[in-house]
Amino acid sequence: GTAFDGVSVFTEAGQTMPDLVGNLKYAGTWGSAQISGALHQLRSDNLVVFPDGSTDFPDSELGWAITAQGSINLPMLAAGDALWLAATYADGALGYLGFGSSVTVGALTESVVDAYVGVDGDIHTAEAWSIAGGLRHYWTPTIRQNVFGSYARVEYGNDAPLAFPGGLGIAADFNEWRAGTNVIWSPVAGLDLGVEVLYANIDPRGPDPVNLKNDVWEGRLRVQRDF
Repeated sequence: GTAFDGVSVFTEAGQTMPDLVGNLKYAGTWGSAQISGALHQLRSDNLVVFPDGSTDFPDSELGWAITAQGSINLPMLAAGDALWLAATYADGALGYLGFGSSVTVGALTESVVDAYVGVDGDIHTAEAWSIAGGLRHYWTPTIRQNVFGSYARVEYGNDAPLAFPGGLGIAADFNEWRAGTNVIWSPVAGLDLGVEVLYANIDPRGPDPVNLKNDVWEGRLRVQRDF
């Protein structure tokens, strides 16, 4: 495993360097702006056998990720209103987009891996990017609504294995998007009562031989008491 719950489809050798993470943020009365970056070392303990009979371990690679996000306060609409937006790109460090080893929507599950060993014996990294945003609006001082959504795209190289070992599923490029809204009533400080509706969809980029249901609607009730 990795420090951020990512996964690679080879036996990982011990890291000789920790993940390096940097963050720069500015906050003002208007809102905030932030940029962050991370480096993640990828090392394989798999001994590769080449066609000529020679063997070697793959060279180490560096995965990385960068994200930019910001928020804008909208007091001209109502006190407490705000808009936020975040964009992230990752190469060999997909956990920084919030992914685990897979993502499931409906009956369809797609693998999410940082890297794999290609037929040439080298470590090949996966790439992904995402964008997310949301708006919070106070209809009254005690009733607020959030509208939010996200879109992500995961891509593997043309030489990715048809199926990852270890039960991680098929190596397929895919898009994932989610959207939702909630309405929350706070009759007293520290108490939230609300309802939420979510929609999620996974779209495999290419033939889908299994033709499984790839979208889902969810509804939630929320009761939260903070002390």
